[in-house]
Amino acid sequence: WLKIKVAALRDAMAAFLAGVVTVADVPARRSRTPVGLHDEQRGCRRATCVPVGWISPMVRSARSPFSRPFYVGSDIMIGVATAGLGVRVVASRRQARRWRRVARALPVAEQRQAVDFKAAREDFPILREEQRPGVPIVYLDNAATSQKPLQVLAELDRFYRSDNSNVHCGMHTLSIRATEAFEGARAKIAKFVNAADPHEIISTRNASEAINLVAFTWARANLREGDEILLTVMEHHSNLVPWQMVAKDTGATLRFLGLTPEGMLDVSKLDELLTERTRLVAISQVSNVLGCVNPIQDIARRAHSIGAKLLVDACQSVPHSELVIWHMRVDVQQLGADW
Repeated sequence: WLKIKVAALRDAMAAFLAGVVTVADVPARRSRTPVGLHDEQRGCRRATCVPVGWISPMVRSARSPFSRPFYVGSDIMIGVATAGLGVRVVASRRQARRWRRVARALPVAEQRQAVDFKAAREDFPILREEQRPGVPIVYLDNAATSQKPLQVLAELDRFYRSDNSNVHCGMHTLSIRATEAFEGARAKIAKFVNAADPHEIISTRNASEAINLVAFTWARANLREGDEILLTVMEHHSNLVPWQMVAKDTGATLRFLGLTPEGMLDVSKLDELLTERTRLVAISQVSNVLGCVNPIQDIARRAHSIGAKLLVDACQSVPHSELVIWHMRVDVQQLGADW
């Protein structure tokens, strides 16, 4: 039900990935009733809607202005459609009626809650750069490297000017201040994700290093020939290549959970793929490509019931979890993940 013109694919993907939500344009002669999409993935009984007028600063260009608010479900992607992008969303009448019914059930105030993306964009100096005159940069490669806001840049500058020193290995003033800042950051992160203990938080440079840390320690020490690692076809390379290497070195077998025609995780096949040979399930909570939210708690329960460990790639969910559009916060204790 989604048609994308090939010529607009690049711009469509830009809008699709920016802000983790997609938007659609509706002709002015059509109903202005906000459209919501029922979140079947997490079993919610209400839609999550966000006005595109507030999303547009993230993806606006000279060729694709968003002229007025239009509401669209944020957890299950619909598509991108503007005259400038040349992309159309095609949905059945039955789907449209169902989305409208869900949206009408929402209080108006809740429908209009959203993050001020324009103000957020101003926090990132690099986004003031232009890819060509009059066309601002739209940066979508946060799965590889995230840009730094002013607050982070200012704190880094302050630290290197005032507190720069090694942590945990000095008794002088600068080392003590650096250590206190380091451990204070660990405590803040633990509180943010509701870790049981701050020492559960281990700093790594990126997802690749974090997942390789598990792969080169626990996995290589515990996996044997005939054991199985269950992944999904939506995984980022950081959550794929380490397990390919582990499988090659240990003789373990990789198995993959697929997608539904709508681009969601096909959890109906989970029990079939989870067997007594499954030792590890490694899965992203939110896909950096599809944007879908996977039912981690249910997967954790079913994996642990057969004695398997669960690793969750939460790189896309933790930084976005405070956005109003998701009504979701990452709680590592509730998720049930081992890593």
